[in-house]
Amino acid sequence: MFQAIESKSLAIKSVRDFDDLIGLRVILTFKREADLVCELIRKNLKVLVEKDIQAKLGEREFGYSSVHFIAEPPTSWQSMPTFKKAVGFRAEIQVRSGAQHIWASASRVLQYRQEQSVPPPVRRAINRVSALLEMADLEFERVLTERTSYVAHVKTDSASEELNVDLLAKILDEHLPSENKSPESENYAALLQELIHFSINTPQKLRDLLNKFHNAIEEDEAESVERCNTEMASGQKPRGAGIERVKRGVYYTHVGLARVALRKEVGKKWNEYIESRKRKKPISAPKA
Repeated sequence: MFQAIESKSLAIKSVRDFDDLIGLRVILTFKREADLVCELIRKNLKVLVEKDIQAKLGEREFGYSSVHFIAEPPTSWQSMPTFKKAVGFRAEIQVRSGAQHIWASASRVLQYRQEQSVPPPVRRAINRVSALLEMADLEFERVLTERTSYVAHVKTDSASEELNVDLLAKILDEHLPSENKSPESENYAALLQELIHFSINTPQKLRDLLNKFHNAIEEDEAESVERCNTEMASGQKPRGAGIERVKRGVYYTHVGLARVALRKEVGKKWNEYIESRKRKKPISAPKA
């Protein structure tokens, strides 16, 4: 903050004169997510300044593709009690991908801001790192694009193709109620491991499993919701599900519903499998 006062020659009369009294750094896994957050900021906040750090770099300067905003709440928010005290305050918001953040953190420690600040023997190496991190963002984008294409075209009734995480998610979306799907990420990887252990390893086998126990899944779901409602009526917190989900008549996620079918298919072998997994887990060190 004091560096900003000096570098910008600010005459500070009030804390409201600071652009970065409030500071946020948003780090996203993928570049496309960073681009989406930037668009949300532009649409929902009053953006006073927007700077793309890479775009303003000189030919002999090092940098990273991070977007910085100086923003404040829009006028429409000022009538809300929550934001009344925020009127007149500005915030700096930095948005970047994970790869961009690695570069930013490393360059800050190394203090390599310009080419002349880098020892000649190191320059090729630091340029390679910069290129590799940029390539990482590009390759992740390629992965996401190819994944979207795969999911759009893959057939879910194959009897020979091996089951994978994306195929599993698509089949569950087709066979199970959309309201049961978790709004957050579901643990498809763990379910896939369980299915393969019990030889449910093709799309057709999974479809057969879900169709076979369709009614049993619905009954288990209804019984679980009823139990939770009973617990809530007696002042207890429902076991195994959030209150909002229970109020909507939902208990299991998609992964949970699939596990109900799998447990009913394999019977006692399910408990044996769970116990064997527990035994394989490393024993935690005793607390001091």
